[in-house]
Amino acid sequence: MSSEEALLNELKGSIFEYLVARSLARSAGIEEAFLLSLSDEYQRLLERQDLMLRECFPAMPQYLSQWSKKTAEHFLAFEKRPLTRIQLAGQFSHHKEQGESDINLWIEQEQILLSLKLNKKQGLVNTKSAGVKSFLSHYFAHAIDLQESFSLLVESEHALLRDELFELVGLPLSDSWAPWRERGLSELPGEQTLEAKAILHRYYSQMAEQLQKDLSLLHLQDREAFHSGLVRLLGFSHPKLIQLICFHELQSKNPQQCEVLIHDLQRVQEELSIVKFRKNKETASVEIELKTWLLQIRIKPMNKFTTTAIKINCSVKY
Repeated sequence: MSSEEALLNELKGSIFEYLVARSLARSAGIEEAFLLSLSDEYQRLLERQDLMLRECFPAMPQYLSQWSKKTAEHFLAFEKRPLTRIQLAGQFSHHKEQGESDINLWIEQEQILLSLKLNKKQGLVNTKSAGVKSFLSHYFAHAIDLQESFSLLVESEHALLRDELFELVGLPLSDSWAPWRERGLSELPGEQTLEAKAILHRYYSQMAEQLQKDLSLLHLQDREAFHSGLVRLLGFSHPKLIQLICFHELQSKNPQQCEVLIHDLQRVQEELSIVKFRKNKETASVEIELKTWLLQIRIKPMNKFTTTAIKINCSVKY
């Protein structure tokens, strides 16, 4: 993903959250109270983001307005009780215990957390990410020992990766990447030769293969604990969370149209009635089939491949 596309996605997501929340507030007759709850700092940020979006993609604000309205309508068809308070979680009022919440709703004293996803149609929806050296132990309580052995494997295989790449470019073996940098060689995966890319792919595929073995073992050891971890990987760290996903297709004849899916914890539990690992095909990902969803756990460098700062990204195909 280019930096321009990443910026566009960030702008779209932030403004989309605001528009959905405002649409919900308007429908509930509490729009004025919602607007008054927004901090001056947040409103200034929103104005800057809106200006940048209009400059980068003039048609996008119109699409976002239509997508957000339809997303709000779908939620109100799902939750028919009248809303009494709405608050954007955002970066100014977000609390860790609220998990993935983007909008906090109240029905009298009952709180509901909304997680919003704005995604390209047919695309995988990102749900969670973590570093390779903490992924297992963070999401699976019974994985402390496996995490230690997996982290050691990452380090040892990374040293072998360095040796193989040094030999490829004619560098003497070293216990650091300093000679690689001193020669002015790129540390970005996408800028490597085909031979180097093949070596890198094999390394990340080996990590994925071991990760799949470890996850399969965790599943066998404690099915309940493993399912609890999967719930979090699917984006549900809080029992009161409801996930709203708006799928759009900008290149279609009707880009203003969208499809909205709504998931709650009960829906997730239904999906976990089936958990099946797909056979690893020498790719840098683990794929787990659920009842109708597909969870992909992908291993990738955070940026430079010369460090073991490796990212594990989770996404779902609905």
